[in-house]
Amino acid sequence: LRRNANDLSVSTTNGMRLYLPLDTRSGFLLRELHGTPTNLAANHGQRAFEPAGLMSTVHHYAANRRVSLGQDSFFAGISVDQGLNGTCPTGTNPQVTSVGSALRSMMEGSPYRAAEAFRARYSSASILFLAALAGATDIELNHTLGCGCDEQRNEITLTDLANIHGAVVNGALGSVREDFYDRMDNEPDFALGLFDTETTLNEELNGSSLSSAERDAFHAGLLFAHKSGAYPCQGGTVVHRSVGAYVRLPFRSGCQTVMREYFIGAWVNDAPSWTTANNSLGSALNALFRDRLRAAIASWEDATCVPFVNYCNAAPNSTGQPGRITATGTPFILENNLVLRGTQMPPNSFASIIFGDARAFVQNPGGSAGNLCVGGAIGRMFDSIGTVSANGTLTYGVDNTTLSTSAGGPFTLMPGDQLMFQWWNRDSEQGVPTSNFTDAVEVTFI
Repeated sequence: LRRNANDLSVSTTNGMRLYLPLDTRSGFLLRELHGTPTNLAANHGQRAFEPAGLMSTVHHYAANRRVSLGQDSFFAGISVDQGLNGTCPTGTNPQVTSVGSALRSMMEGSPYRAAEAFRARYSSASILFLAALAGATDIELNHTLGCGCDEQRNEITLTDLANIHGAVVNGALGSVREDFYDRMDNEPDFALGLFDTETTLNEELNGSSLSSAERDAFHAGLLFAHKSGAYPCQGGTVVHRSVGAYVRLPFRSGCQTVMREYFIGAWVNDAPSWTTANNSLGSALNALFRDRLRAAIASWEDATCVPFVNYCNAAPNSTGQPGRITATGTPFILENNLVLRGTQMPPNSFASIIFGDARAFVQNPGGSAGNLCVGGAIGRMFDSIGTVSANGTLTYGVDNTTLSTSAGGPFTLMPGDQLMFQWWNRDSEQGVPTSNFTDAVEVTFI
C-alpha cells in the first residue's frame, strides 16, 4: 500500500480511531482559509455525513447572505415555533423574535426550532442555492433538523462547511462578516470529551518562551467561532456527532502580525455511545488545533523585531541643533506604555506631538523652518502640548486608546499597524516667529 496522507493526517486519524469500533464512520479536515484555500490535514473530508445541528451553519450563512444583499434585516421579525417533541419541532406555539436573536439562538444553543423557522422563511431550495454559490454543493436537506433518527439522513461534507467559511473570509458577506461569527459560539474550547482546546492553548503558551506581554498580545489576536451537532438515537446507542470551527491565529513576521484563518472540523456517525463519539471528535479537533497553535507560537519565538525606527532629517532649530525624538516603552497595544521624548528643542518653547500612518517629507510646510515627516491620516495629540524644559526636553506618554485623526475620527490600533510620530515646536528665526520639527520615529505596534 502506498501512503497518501501527511504525518498530521495519519496521527490525527490514529488518535480519532482509537476511541471508535471499526464499523463507525468518521472524518476530519483542517483547512487554511484566506487566499487560496489549502487543506493541511484531512481524512474523509469529502465524504457525506449526518451533521445534526451543525447543518444550521448552512441556514446561518443563507440568512447572513440575504442581510448582506439587503433582502432581509437582523432587526426584522421572524416567527419561531416553540413546540418540541423531544428535539423535533412540532410547528406549534409560535413566538415572534428578531432575525438576529433567532440566529444567535440557533448558533449558540439549540438550533432546531430556529433552523426550521429560517427554512420556512427562505425555503430549502433558496438555502441550498446560496450555499452552492459559496461552493457547498454536496448538501442534502432530507428532514427537519431535530427529527433525524427515524428519517432519511441529512448530508453535508466538511469540504462544504470549509467552503462556506472560506466564502465568508473572502468577503461574500461584506460588512456583516463579523455578525456571522459573533452569533456563533465564541468560546476557545471547541473540543469534546477528554480534550479541551482552551487547556491546550494555555499549556502551549505557558510552555513557550513568550513574555507575559507577548502572551497577552497573542491572546488579543485569537478568534473562535464554532457550532456543534448531535443526534443520540436508539436510546443513545447510535450517536451522530460533529463540530465545525473557525479559528483565527496571530502569526508574526518581524514586527508584523499576520492573522491566519482556519476551518477545523470533525464528525462521527453511528458511534455506539456519547463517550466514544465525544472522545474521538475531541481527539481530532485538539490535535489539529495544537498543530496550528504551535506553528503560530513558533513564529512569535522566531520573530526579530525592531519596533522603533527613527527616520527623516530634521532641520536645525534656533539652538543650532536639529530636534530629536526617541521612543521607549513597548510596542504592545495592550501594554499601552509608549513614551515619546523630545530633545535638543528650543528651551521654554511650546511643543506637541503629531502623528500619521505613513512616512512623508514636506520641506517648510506652511512657512515652517522645519520638515514635516509624517503623512497619510495625520492627527495631533492636543493633550501633549507642553513647555520644553530649560535643557531642551519634553516627554509625553501616549494613550493609544484616544488616538484620533485630524478629521476628528477615532484611530483604532490593530496588531501590525505602523504610526509615525514627530514633535512640532514653536521657534524663532532671527527674531521672527516660526515653527520647527524634530526627526520622526516609526512605531510598529504588536
